[in-house]
Amino acid sequence: MTIAEIMWLIVVAYAGVQVTSLLESHGQTRIAFALPLLFMVPILLAAFSAMQNDHHPTLLFTASPLALTYLVYVDYRSFQLPTPSGTTAERSGASTTAPSELGTRPTANSSASGRLLTTSSTGGR
Repeated sequence: MTIAEIMWLIVVAYAGVQVTSLLESHGQTRIAFALPLLFMVPILLAAFSAMQNDHHPTLLFTASPLALTYLVYVDYRSFQLPTPSGTTAERSGASTTAPSELGTRPTANSSASGRLLTTSSTGGR
């Protein structure tokens, strides 16, 4: 497989990930997924123009891996993990509950560090 074939595969992979991400996202995540289109559409048009003049679409081959990397990163950051309580927490660390504190109820008392003191789910009733 030549370098040119690999680059075309990356261009096709970028296009597939871009379309899939836009169709399956919503809200602010969709805006984040649409950002690469601002520079990839003009690059794609320039690439078509270059190919009509028997030139290689070098800029398309350079920008597609960068845009694909960005899309994979945004998809990773927006992925939500299920929590034991049935709600979802973002992978970025939005959930501040430590695994040892799962199944405990917070009380109105707080320690000097600002964390809520917890009582176990079996005791303290």
